Amino acid sequence: MLTYEPQRSSDVFAMFQSLVWDVPTPWELLTKNVPEEHKNDLDYIVSLINWDLNVDPDFYQNRFAEPKPVKPVEEMKSEGYEEYWISYKSSDFSAKELRVFPGKTVTIKDEGAYGLITIEGHGQFGSLSIDAPSLIRFGEMTSDELFVTQKAAREGITITNQSENGMLVILKHFGPEM
Repeated sequence: MLTYEPQRSSDVFAMFQSLVWDVPTPWELLTKNVPEEHKNDLDYIVSLINWDLNVDPDFYQNRFAEPKPVKPVEEMKSEGYEEYWISYKSSDFSAKELRVFPGKTVTIKDEGAYGLITIEGHGQFGSLSIDAPSLIRFGEMTSDELFVTQKAAREGITITNQSENGMLVILKHFGPEM
């Protein structure tokens, strides 16, 4: 299973885990961003958790966001791809999943700049080679992450899946108001 969690920037740190593997987390790190007068106040620290949200018995019904196709699915399939909004309930960021079918070439346009990560397959993204590595050794470069400018996104990027059998799957993450 893959968890894809685009997150907005934040300089606030909250860690509620006193042990990672077998290594204790220092108290100073656990309370790094707690106001000085509350660093030893466990009631205050526990109050930082949004309990109603975290113990919602209807969490799935209240929070699940069904992937939404960017245009009619049959139209996309006939063009050699599928694309879905997979994160769209935030004004801070959004994300799409793009699946290019084996051996297909498509040109995809977007309104705004975005970062991307290739999670499956290999191919061409404009003039660049992309692939989802199965193993990354220390010091090795990969070809799985790119940034696309707004100008390039609006003009369209030509993407080719060079596999005869497997999908080329790309996750694209956008900034505010997309």
